[in-house]
Amino acid sequence: MISKTIKVLTTAFTLAFLLTGCARLQDSPPIPPEEPTETPIESPVETPVEAPLETPVETPAVEDEKEPVITTETVKEEVKIPFTTVKKNDETLEKGKTVVSQKGIDGTETVTYEVTYTDGVETGRKEVGREVTKKVVEEVVKVGVKVVASAPKPAPTPTPTPKPTPAPTAKPVVTTKEEIKKETIAFAVDTKYDNTLEEGKERVERDGVNGTRTIVYTVTLTDGKETGRVVKSDTRVDAINKIIVIGTKKTETFEDKMAKQLPSGFSRGGDGPWPYTGKFVVYKGSTPVAVVSPSVIHASIELSISDLKSLADFWIKYREGSGLTVNRNHVFEAIKKYKETNQFYQIGDISLTHDSITVRIFHQGF
Repeated sequence: MISKTIKVLTTAFTLAFLLTGCARLQDSPPIPPEEPTETPIESPVETPVEAPLETPVETPAVEDEKEPVITTETVKEEVKIPFTTVKKNDETLEKGKTVVSQKGIDGTETVTYEVTYTDGVETGRKEVGREVTKKVVEEVVKVGVKVVASAPKPAPTPTPTPKPTPAPTAKPVVTTKEEIKKETIAFAVDTKYDNTLEEGKERVERDGVNGTRTIVYTVTLTDGKETGRVVKSDTRVDAINKIIVIGTKKTETFEDKMAKQLPSGFSRGGDGPWPYTGKFVVYKGSTPVAVVSPSVIHASIELSISDLKSLADFWIKYREGSGLTVNRNHVFEAIKKYKETNQFYQIGDISLTHDSITVRIFHQGF
């Protein structure tokens, strides 16, 4: 519309310019002519014609376009992963036979897309993630390649002397049919041991799947009675064994934890001669020197005062770990006085006695 308006205005301006030029020529003084030999003929003067004015056409205003609404959304889709079939030659299987040794299982994976919408309509899709949620189990087929030697051809038989043709008899009716026999192969259970799983616990690592064996026979019938049977095909799908994992990790006991805190030079060992019999026997080198329990410690009188103090300090930790308390200062003071005087002492709630073998430190009331 704008182009047409410019054309109309241009045409009007051109006509007006021409008419104005003609008018100026008419108003200018005449140029004196040369002396003619003949009477000059006056040329008629054209009257200027006013060009009609055209009204310019207004161009309608263009409305502003509405901005599109763009949104995005994350979409997850589950995609099937078909299993593949692997064929392996088997020299123990006759040529022409096949056996499925492992049944194929399809897998799945989750594909994540970022979907773009413009005014509610999908206009773009981009994959941003892919995660396998179920692994594919490939199908393994054993293919027989064993060549069975054919039986040697029999020697030609001599041509028999023709006999008189007997009277014709009715021909037997021979027919064949197929029979299918299916067998189930039960799966076995395999056991694995895991030292990261607590002792006494177990988990199933893989479920078992029964196998199958399908035998197709070609049966020959003569006058309705079976007279022959041949194996046409023998297909076997092996079972997948179940796997059970059994934990062997031993739980650490309170005594095991305390054995790690024994003073340097001491270790935990088995029972020695009386009175070194008990649940927690302490050795120094290869010699039993003490028996520890929450209520009492029996320690050898042969130990030095520093060793007695070290064991007494360990016994206090052992006792506190069992939920009992004791006055530490009373224990050490009683040990010191006993070693100085070799006499019985009772200090506070600690009693210390002796005989030819042991020194006993115990909490009264136990």
